[in-house]
Amino acid sequence: MDCKNWVSDKHILQNLVNLGNLCFEVTDACNLACHYCVYRDLYLDHDERTGKYMSFEMGKTIMNYLASIWSSKLSGKPKDITTVSFYGGEPLLNMTFITNMINYITSLNSKREFRYGMTTNAILLDRYADYLADKNVQLTISLDGDEMASGHRVNHNENSSFEIVFRNIKNLKERHPAYFDKSVQFNSVLHNLNDVHSIRVFIFKEFGKYPSISAINPRGLDPKKENEFMNMYKEYSKSIYEAPDIDKLRRDLFYYDPLTRRLAQEIIKLSGNHYEGYLDFISNNKNTNRNYFPCPGTCIPFSRKLFITVNGKILQCERIGQENQLGTVTKTDVKLDYSYVAQFFNNKLNELYGQCSKCAAIDFCNTCVYNTSISEFGNRYCKNFKEKFDYSELKKENRIYLSKHPELYNKIAETLILI
Repeated sequence: MDCKNWVSDKHILQNLVNLGNLCFEVTDACNLACHYCVYRDLYLDHDERTGKYMSFEMGKTIMNYLASIWSSKLSGKPKDITTVSFYGGEPLLNMTFITNMINYITSLNSKREFRYGMTTNAILLDRYADYLADKNVQLTISLDGDEMASGHRVNHNENSSFEIVFRNIKNLKERHPAYFDKSVQFNSVLHNLNDVHSIRVFIFKEFGKYPSISAINPRGLDPKKENEFMNMYKEYSKSIYEAPDIDKLRRDLFYYDPLTRRLAQEIIKLSGNHYEGYLDFISNNKNTNRNYFPCPGTCIPFSRKLFITVNGKILQCERIGQENQLGTVTKTDVKLDYSYVAQFFNNKLNELYGQCSKCAAIDFCNTCVYNTSISEFGNRYCKNFKEKFDYSELKKENRIYLSKHPELYNKIAETLILI
């Protein structure tokens, strides 16, 4: 196999200098037992959940490590803003870590601006709402819709969590209206008990906001649990097409509507003013055959985020399997070899290099290498690989769609920079 060095240790260091998001898995404990949770028994690609809480010492160690990079003159002017995110499990179960970290970061008196974010199930929201509002923590609340739609979000006794969650969100809105309007958003999971239309209608009616919606995650699924998964799974695009307000929904969703996204991909690509992603950009190969960029939807490690698990694993984000460890954080030390990180990443891409170079649909690919599959023989492969791809038919469908929605052309050209 022809192996390539897509990134180097210098790219890894540069990304740390300009790190946009530092995310802590503050605990693997949770006060809910949602049926589709990626950390429950449906999935295999995570560490065992033991009810562990991250120590402040571990958080302080990685913070000091990064602060030394940011204060040095390693590579130009560092990015001025970093968001520190708290993730779980349920992060509010380890509020001690969160308050200690925010206090410590404040005490650093860094020239860098720090912002804070959190994803929560809102069970403990009433208890900590005042603090979150005071620190202007950007809050993402998980809510799948009304009580029936929230049927998969249950506690460990299989009882519904909806009533307490709904009440706590209402209380937050009443107690801190300005904070709620500016800094609170919703995330919903699409499944067999809800649909895109009803989720949006309910959350907008009750809270004046539209949520981010995603289908149940298929990555890392235990093959033995596939039937259970499919009983809950609902396809995002199909739910849009079945909506009674499909035209309004498409306008509101814009790029998150599959047909609009497909049209945007063609328009931006044909303009010549685009890159396939980070790899295309740093490689400076604007005029080369893009068939040779494997998995163009993959981010270079730390280009967007650095994720620390409760067990001290360093990952490039929380959306990939925890077997993809790049380094380690302990209470006293950070072990992160930039050359190893670059080579680990290059090896992942090179596993798909041959397949990607022969894929007829490479120009419309947004696949992340970590979301590809492993065969029974241990070989990595992409389920989206296509030997043949009828581009003429796609162009025809795009032009029919654009003729029905001509306003999309200017909106796409003015709004989207990178696909």
